Amino acid sequence: MISHAAGSWSATCTDAGLHYLTHGFHPAKSEPARGKTRGQVAARARQDVAADTRPGPAGGTRPGSVVVVEGVGVDELFRRLETEGRFSVLEPSDHVRAAWRAAIYAARASGRTPSGMQIVFRGRDHGDLVVELRTAPGAGPASSPRLVLVVPDEIEVLHPLLTPLIGRGATLGISTTQVPRALRLLHVLFSAAEAAGCTVGWADQTDGGVAFRRDGWLVVAHLVEETEERDVLPDPDSTEGVKRYSWQRIQPERQSVPSGRLRLQLDEDWSISFRRRSWADRQRWRLEDKLGAAWDDIDTRLTAMVDRQRAQERAAEQKQREWEAAMAAARDAFDHARRVTALEEQLEAWERAARIRAYCADLDDVAADEHTEQRQAWIAWALGYAEQLDPRSRADLSPATDEPKPEDLRPYLRRWSPYGPDQR
Repeated sequence: MISHAAGSWSATCTDAGLHYLTHGFHPAKSEPARGKTRGQVAARARQDVAADTRPGPAGGTRPGSVVVVEGVGVDELFRRLETEGRFSVLEPSDHVRAAWRAAIYAARASGRTPSGMQIVFRGRDHGDLVVELRTAPGAGPASSPRLVLVVPDEIEVLHPLLTPLIGRGATLGISTTQVPRALRLLHVLFSAAEAAGCTVGWADQTDGGVAFRRDGWLVVAHLVEETEERDVLPDPDSTEGVKRYSWQRIQPERQSVPSGRLRLQLDEDWSISFRRRSWADRQRWRLEDKLGAAWDDIDTRLTAMVDRQRAQERAAEQKQREWEAAMAAARDAFDHARRVTALEEQLEAWERAARIRAYCADLDDVAADEHTEQRQAWIAWALGYAEQLDPRSRADLSPATDEPKPEDLRPYLRRWSPYGPDQR
């Protein structure tokens, strides 16, 4: 069933479609197709779902046949998604890529995808194939309840980072009247971060913002006071002694002054895309009302950073394992080729030695009565040379087993480099 809403198209499998995939015939029909059993029709239906491509005459693909690759299937797909959440198949062959695509399509139609989640992938035709389980549109964190952080009117003992700021007047770029409130907001935010396993500190003394750190990653937040343009009369002390006429009025000056509105903003990170990066006092709410949402976003950013690092580490480990396996296979292939070459050389030497012996025997038979000392010496040398050529006279016939050089292995490594998984 295909639908269009909110500017996007979506397709879902109907109950009748799931019935057909399971049983092999439409629920409106009581019997399967003529001449076929229900099992045959069901098997054909499952094949149609799993069908993706088949090799073409020129190495291309032709739609409509089942692609079967050992270790690739719906069960393996769900197993890896459950354990890893996201996995990569590095530069698979066309045959393997087609098998994974077929498994993904079949998994989507199987009804086994967790509620509120969807299977997405990239690398359909080239490059690495990356498969992951994502929150379906409309079922993400926005629909789940936000954490509520309560900011009390008074706090007896502030966080140790904030204690030195008490009584300092204007600080953090915030006016004196708003400093107590700002300290309470930061205290609650710091407490929530530490309860979630983060560490907090000043990014660059106190003017650089607050750094929330987790597993080596950090998000920097700034609590600032917004300003506004107002007409401000000059300070009387600054106008004292200035000669004015009685009819002259003191003109106000346009200045940017603190507004009393606080704003929490996060440093931009272009590698991670989120909807919000600032929360502030507005007519309908105060920053206290949005503090839970702000912390939830900070926590989400840190989690995304850590997850991305772990995914990269898993991908690097997998790539290292595949390179090591390729190197081991290349060494085996090189050793095999070395043995084949040695055997062919021994056969050639053996045949040459046999031909020399046959030739010397023929020399003895022809004109035996005319043998001269020089002729006999030549035959003796030739037989000695044949003995040197004959590999059967050697004690060890196996080739040398020296460790191959990196360049010796390159012809057997295909896309890999003999110098490392990230080299070319």
